[in-house]
Amino acid sequence: MYQINPTTNELIELRTKRFADLGFKKREHLQEWLAKCPTASVERTGPK
Repeated sequence: MYQINPTTNELIELRTKRFADLGFKKREHLQEWLAKCPTASVERTGPK
């Protein structure tokens, strides 16, 4: 995954992080996240 720097028009590669690295516990948070944003569990392939 990348972040765009609009000032320099460059891509910045983001470091991979696990949920645990950020203090989240999947079992405790995943159900709530998907309830609030059900499209997050849909895999997208190709352009819209």
